Amino acid sequence: MIEQTATVVRREGDLAWVDTRPASACGGCAAAEGCGTGVWVRWFGARRGLLPARDGLGTAPGDRVVIGVPERAFLGGSLAVYLLPLGALLAGAWLAGVLVGTGDGPVLTGALAGLALGLLLVRRLGGRWLAGTRPRVLRRLDDGV
Repeated sequence: MIEQTATVVRREGDLAWVDTRPASACGGCAAAEGCGTGVWVRWFGARRGLLPARDGLGTAPGDRVVIGVPERAFLGGSLAVYLLPLGALLAGAWLAGVLVGTGDGPVLTGALAGLALGLLLVRRLGGRWLAGTRPRVLRRLDDGV
């Protein structure tokens, strides 16, 4: 289980909307100067990570909680989101090369069309593929932790 601490912002039925923004804004570790995430945060600021989590504990806004996602679901969702567009890009380039010719223009056009199709498929089918990746509230954190 991949775990992350979060703060409950609001409730909607059995969902708790949680804010996963790190309290230190990713500047607290010793590698902050050489870390790509640290540079990103310095340039663009810390973004609020507001997302819904299944909540069977009955948390309230303001509660600090630990949310979790199963590793298998996270890996499967990541593979679908990253590999499908890449595979479609390569397939589009190959198909254009076979059907039209191996010139740069047709292959580039086929690759871009394949990428667009892959991204469209992820957008259309992603909700079903990523349904198991919705985090759930695992436990509340004590005020002293």
